[in-house]
This record gives sequence, C-alpha cells and structure tokens, in this order.
Amino acid sequence: MHQIVWKEEYLTGVEEIDRQHMDFVKLINRLNIINEYGDNLEYSLRLLAEVAKYADYHFTCEENIMYLTKYPDLEKQEEAHKGMLAEYNNLMQSFQNKEAVIEDVIKYLEAWFAQHSVELDKRIGTFLKSRKK
Repeated sequence: MHQIVWKEEYLTGVEEIDRQHMDFVKLINRLNIINEYGDNLEYSLRLLAEVAKYADYHFTCEENIMYLTKYPDLEKQEEAHKGMLAEYNNLMQSFQNKEAVIEDVIKYLEAWFAQHSVELDKRIGTFLKSRKK
C-alpha cells in the first residue's frame, strides 16, 4: 500500500507548521488506505471535505504566522494558497461528478504537499531562523 513516509526534509523549522503538515500527511495517507481497500464513495467525499477544511485552516494559520513576523513573501504565499485551494476544489468537484478518480486527487495532494512544503514553506522557517540571529 502506498503511504507518504514522513521525512526530516519536510520540516520547515516552525513547530506549528510542521505539526500541521504531519496531520495533513495523515489525511492523505487515509485517502490512500480508502483507495486501497475499496471504493467507498461516501467516505471518500467526507474525507476530501475534511482535507479542504484542514487545508484552509492550515493556510490561515501559516499566513497569520507570516503576518505577525512580517514575512516578506506573505502575498506570494497567500496567492499560492488561494490557487491550490481553488484547484483542489475543482478536482474534488470533478471527482464528485465522476470526471476524475480518487487517484487523481491523491496525486494532486501528494504533489501539493511535497512541492509547497519543501519549496515555499521551508523559506518561512529559514526567514524566522535568520531573524533570531
């Protein structure tokens, strides 16, 4: 069964963000489990809705951290977050309409997590670390 295994390279250096990223990975892994063990459309839709709500919560928390610390790329992050949520919602709608399969949604979430967390969110930790010096 495919699962995302947490790696140290995913850490941003911001405890709250890292804890939330770990929870996000757990949600993605639950989707993988559901996909592996059967086609439960109703539960899949509930879990996809949970992912959307959690992502929105997480992005708001992240943006608040950036706002409070005067992170210089806050606007860039906010735009990226809006775009990812919009794309996710479109994909979720496609799944509901049977125009996409759950594997499409899972692949999108895995790429989203790996790319956004490793590339953009690590910069927040680097910025905060540089301010402490």
